[in-house]
Amino acid sequence: MPIPLIIITSSIILLYKLDLFPHPWFDEGYSTNAARTLVEQGVYGTYTSERLLPLDPGVSTGPTVILPLALSYAVLGPGIVQSRIVVVVFALIGVVILYRVAVYLYGPQAGLIAVMMAISFPTIDNISYLLLGRQVLGEVPGIALIMLGLLLWFHSWDRTQALWGFVAVVAMGLGIIAKIQLAIGIIPAIFLVILARQIKQPIPWIKAFTVLGISVGLVAMWMIFQRLGPPEALRAEFAATLTEAGKTHFLAPSFGRFLNRYGFMLSGVAGLAAATTAWRLIGHFRLTHRLDNPQWAELTFLLSVLISTGWFVILSIGWPRYMIFTLVISLLLLGRPLWEMLNRSIPLPIPYVTVGAALLLALFALGSNIRLIGVSVDDSGVTQMARYIDNQVPANAVIESWAWEIDALTTHREYHHPHQFDLYTAIQQQVQERQSFNIGYDMLKANPDYILTNEFSDCTQIYDPDILSSEFDCVAEFGLYSLYKKVPN
Repeated sequence: MPIPLIIITSSIILLYKLDLFPHPWFDEGYSTNAARTLVEQGVYGTYTSERLLPLDPGVSTGPTVILPLALSYAVLGPGIVQSRIVVVVFALIGVVILYRVAVYLYGPQAGLIAVMMAISFPTIDNISYLLLGRQVLGEVPGIALIMLGLLLWFHSWDRTQALWGFVAVVAMGLGIIAKIQLAIGIIPAIFLVILARQIKQPIPWIKAFTVLGISVGLVAMWMIFQRLGPPEALRAEFAATLTEAGKTHFLAPSFGRFLNRYGFMLSGVAGLAAATTAWRLIGHFRLTHRLDNPQWAELTFLLSVLISTGWFVILSIGWPRYMIFTLVISLLLLGRPLWEMLNRSIPLPIPYVTVGAALLLALFALGSNIRLIGVSVDDSGVTQMARYIDNQVPANAVIESWAWEIDALTTHREYHHPHQFDLYTAIQQQVQERQSFNIGYDMLKANPDYILTNEFSDCTQIYDPDILSSEFDCVAEFGLYSLYKKVPN
């Protein structure tokens, strides 16, 4: 009963109006461009009218996702659903893994409540495991694989088979490669738990650090390949891009200054989970003077929550999406006290309480998410605009656009996009400097035949409306997208 309930509930939420909600957007488009480029050019990177960029550092989603995405593009063709279904599959596998992790921590009944808590908790700024599982992003596949690696690592404490450790290494490494920032909390947490276990239950140091060392080694190999793999002419530019990305997103000391109310809410959930888990572990240790393997696993998650939340508040740019892994872990940890509270409060046999609570959480998850999707959904016009471009725009015409999401939805290839540095400038102006956008982008640099605007380009004001009105005519409008054609001289 537990796994079918989890899969059915998750499947409905993941698949309902998948083509319409959320609107395809910038980060998804970067990944789908990379998938299309791999299929059509045989190169892992991105393509624009300006150049082919092998190992483009702007592709923040790793090959763990890009490779199956490219397979989907090759087999199923272009399309929103065809792209997103890849991450949906990862998300469904992931919820089963989350359940197995929760069962390892708390047993089958409390574990069921914990995983239902993780998938039914109300979204915060549209951030939840299942809603991100509807988008072509690396977070959910990364969480699924890292959790699989952790589960096998936990089981390896009780077993001696080398296979458990090998699969754990590969899964954890691939999960981190899918989205590098997921490692920020969990890698230091694993390191600290290994050290603590060595004090209490010493084993050979090489054996103790094998899983962590090889996982980090896999990630390091990928990062080195990203640095050294591109042509020499691009390495300095790529290094500067990565440095600027790190300064903008991950190493921007703010001490909470960049957090909005959603960031504070997510930090509060993490703090509550950390406090209740620490109280429970301290109580267990005071009674028994030891930690059993499930408690060591809980400690791993507790440390990960503390470290990642500290980074999020103090050093990051404060985007709520960066807390998704911490949120998932926190909700699993909060599932245990919720289950205990229900069993203390309801005078019924524990199995009845568990089943009833799980069903209610499933109904709440379905109702709240379907309502959110139904209320929020509208047609962005991206599919109609893609069709118009394919039918009306000459194949050799250059389209200037900041709508990366359109690239892989059309057969047209000649799109020109602003550089990633322009994106970092926009982010710094909005979040760090709290000023109006003034990117200073030369929209005519690529001598475009057309300019495609959307909600993102309008918001950032990257395309000067005076130049648009004086040198271009609007030839098509669909939803959030407008296509302007160059006026002949």
